[in-house]
Amino acid sequence: MSIQGFLRRPALSALVAVVATALAGTAQAQQSLRSYLYSVGGNNDFCTRAQQVLASTQMWSTNIVHPSLDAFTGSSAAPYFSPSNLSAYNAKGIDGYTLPLTTQQYTSSRELGTTGMYIPVVISCKMKTAEALAISFPGYSGAQRTCSDIHQNIVADVYSTLTAVERRMLRWQENQILYNADTYSAAGPTWLYPLPYLPRVAAITAGGALRFTGRAITVPSTDPSPDTLVGPDKKGSYYCHLASPDYVRALILGQMNPILETPPE
Repeated sequence: MSIQGFLRRPALSALVAVVATALAGTAQAQQSLRSYLYSVGGNNDFCTRAQQVLASTQMWSTNIVHPSLDAFTGSSAAPYFSPSNLSAYNAKGIDGYTLPLTTQQYTSSRELGTTGMYIPVVISCKMKTAEALAISFPGYSGAQRTCSDIHQNIVADVYSTLTAVERRMLRWQENQILYNADTYSAAGPTWLYPLPYLPRVAAITAGGALRFTGRAITVPSTDPSPDTLVGPDKKGSYYCHLASPDYVRALILGQMNPILETPPE
């Protein structure tokens, strides 16, 4: 199957896999991916697909898209973990009820130039580690990946959907894009900062290259911290601030420069 991208690496949903197989290698395949990436549906599934890349899994999470920052701040990816009872958890919550794989999403939108049209720019995802999935869903996860890996998938997908006209307008070719290793925060409040201002996930280097940086925080499922310090809902988590496909496309086509917002002290 030749269709590229965020939908494919490392997995597709069953429905998209059928469509992709039927359309692979055709202009229709390119258009199908393009229509999905920049659609409301594609945006609403963003952290589900990021989770697939992050944990090398084919699992499809329940993705909760939060309209408010307060709701997102108070949310946690599931399932939850308690190191004292890992063997009994197996996708169970702290109250014993089954918790399916659940990701949490918050989207920061900004105006595209002076068009009056707002696009998703930074998408913040609360996800689970590959280790957490291996404990709760044995056999359903693989290698642990990073926010930087997710960025590379997003960028590859965006380039694969460009039209012939857009390819003549490129500010950067795909092989000119740079990726920093993830920058890790030490605590949840630090990772959430500077929201609702934009975390700086894209920048132009002194040499004129476009560079993406994943803003991350992670806690192992087996973190020994007492639950009063790091709750069961936070253990086995991996959070990322990521550039949206719309933002990547606007950057590489020269429709906007990387946005830098400095929150007030």
